[in-house]
Amino acid sequence: MTNRTKRINTDQQVKSLKPCSEKYSVTVALPTIIGGSLIIQVNPGGTKTFYCRYRFDGKQHELKVGRYPSRSLKDAVIIHNVHIELVDLGINPKERLAEEAAKASSEPLMSELFYFWHESYSRNDSISPSCAKAHKWRWEKYLFSELGHMRVINVKRKHLAIGLDSVSKSSKEETRKCMTTLNYLMRFAQSRGFIEDNLCLGLSPKDFQASPSEPRQRWLSMAEISQLWNYLDNTENKISLEVKTAIKLAILTGARRSELARMEISELDLQKGIWTLPASRSKNGKAHVYHLHTLSQKLINELIKPDKKYLLSSPKNIGQSLSPYTLTRAVSRISTNTKIESFTFHDLRRSAATNWAEELKTDHYLIDMMLNHQPQNRLIRTYQISRREEDKKRVWKKWDSLIMKQVSMKIL
Repeated sequence: MTNRTKRINTDQQVKSLKPCSEKYSVTVALPTIIGGSLIIQVNPGGTKTFYCRYRFDGKQHELKVGRYPSRSLKDAVIIHNVHIELVDLGINPKERLAEEAAKASSEPLMSELFYFWHESYSRNDSISPSCAKAHKWRWEKYLFSELGHMRVINVKRKHLAIGLDSVSKSSKEETRKCMTTLNYLMRFAQSRGFIEDNLCLGLSPKDFQASPSEPRQRWLSMAEISQLWNYLDNTENKISLEVKTAIKLAILTGARRSELARMEISELDLQKGIWTLPASRSKNGKAHVYHLHTLSQKLINELIKPDKKYLLSSPKNIGQSLSPYTLTRAVSRISTNTKIESFTFHDLRRSAATNWAEELKTDHYLIDMMLNHQPQNRLIRTYQISRREEDKKRVWKKWDSLIMKQVSMKIL
């Protein structure tokens, strides 16, 4: 076949086209072409490019379809026909492509989405600044280079995987944490309508050899609890009564930080000696009863006031509850200012549970119930309906008495 060939109809003929000193064009002649002209242009450098030629409003137009061999002859015909179908509908395909390009350019970049999400995430009172800062650091150090310049709408799961593969070469632990950051980001993108599905679904730490971190083991002994309690009772430490009460109630009940910070007075029945955590505020979505005894009730009564919604009120926002992060910061400062080994607010919950076992010889099934843990065993979840309320009440009473006897006799 010579370069003077005017019409071709096979991929082999396209492949055989040779460059000349000047660019030239040949026409694709296939019965599947529904209108217009599909041509292939050969440049002196050897590049071969498909173009769709069509008439619209009495004028001749030419639209690039793609470069061979990245764009095969078969695919070029399909795209050409799509353009011609638009012409038949009275739509100029060149203008349609321009509109789509403009729309795509208006879609946010991944970097823009990240800072949009991060600003919203950082405003949440329950999120610590250090946690928000860690997500930002992780994005800029590990993820931005691979994902930051991509349009959100163009991102596929494979792009996330490529980014995580890159992180895994540096740190398995950071890979796992980067997955958390990306999951937050993709959920945000989904909620704002930028994507239909969370692209992180289907990705697992094991796919990137990113093992989960070891669970914390820190718990406070009775001697440490006594030392902490005495520090809280020292009037020179400038800790608010709300924060002191939250920390003490965490020790006495084993409740979570957010459960305590947002406790509503309406949840309390001190005549019956119970605090009923509603399902809407429970981590596992099930209501839970904490039994309150002498010391717990005394602490609570000191803060109950008429027309007050939350037991632990925010010092800055009138009518609002104490921020869970306020408790985190307070415990961090206390841990620094005392000679007690470093501990977190959640370690107080672990301390209560561990001492229930160590000091009161409570069985672990009952402890799980007192902590409102979801049983790991499916059969137990299904068939063990009993909540052992009397047993829980007895343990909390003995724990309350032990704290009074060994820790807080000075305040009674």
